Amino acid sequence: MTEYLRESRGLPITIDNVLITRGTMMAIHLAVQCIVQPGEVVVVGEVSYTSCNLIIKQSGAKLMTVPVDEHGIDVEAIEQLCQKTPIRMVYVTPHHQHPTTVIMPAERRLRLLQLAKTHGFCILEDDYDYDFHYNSNPILPLAAADSGRNVVYVGSLSKVFSPALRVGYVVAPAEVIEAMANLRRIIDRQGDNLLEAAVAVLFRDGEMRRHLKKAQKIYHHRRDLFCEMLKTELGNEIEFSKPTGGLAVWARFDPAISLPEVAQKAVKKGFGFRTDCITALNSTPRAWALLRSMRKKSSAG
Repeated sequence: MTEYLRESRGLPITIDNVLITRGTMMAIHLAVQCIVQPGEVVVVGEVSYTSCNLIIKQSGAKLMTVPVDEHGIDVEAIEQLCQKTPIRMVYVTPHHQHPTTVIMPAERRLRLLQLAKTHGFCILEDDYDYDFHYNSNPILPLAAADSGRNVVYVGSLSKVFSPALRVGYVVAPAEVIEAMANLRRIIDRQGDNLLEAAVAVLFRDGEMRRHLKKAQKIYHHRRDLFCEMLKTELGNEIEFSKPTGGLAVWARFDPAISLPEVAQKAVKKGFGFRTDCITALNSTPRAWALLRSMRKKSSAG
């Protein structure tokens, strides 16, 4: 895993900087519990990953939001917030902002890293679908340029291989990894040794890399087909931008359409709506929704 993260993401790490977890949710939970104290401020986008928000609130931290625009979380708003109150952590999904799927540009990433270094807050970088990019090579993670040791980087193999494969990881400074490992022993004594060993063999023998290459081609085709179908079948009802990667489409619906009602009917036909990602973004009269029919429940093959 360490070698794969070094080569694919440019992370300057050793085995002392990596902790294996049962998926991203455990990774986020451990990071928040070890770094954030009750009452401290954690910043997320005004539209963000609901499950992460619940973890932050459960920890006793104070959850604060900043706007999200066409380039992801608003870093200028974070800077303004830093002038008013101490911030302990900022949660971001820069590769594809969840749920809007937009990519944070390099200059905004560098500005966020500088703010973290200046104001001493931790950046929790959730890179949930880095391996799925179709139009060009992805921008390297924030963690790859983290000279200030402010980034905790989390991800998993659930989308890469199968949702049932609960193998996630955390990349952080060695002392943070040690604290998280000690906490993990309390809630999950030894993990799934057989599963983790099997995954290690897949990486060692090159099978995982071959699978990743195949999966990327399959989902690239699915993205193209799905977006073409959206235009053909729903062109008068929705507006969207074709995503450059990932496994979802962020779409704006006609205001006459009741998205909660549509979501209930769609599920019966095997079409996935994230009901927690139905929102009126930036107070506009139209509602937005995250569409996920690009992804199947099993692996790509």
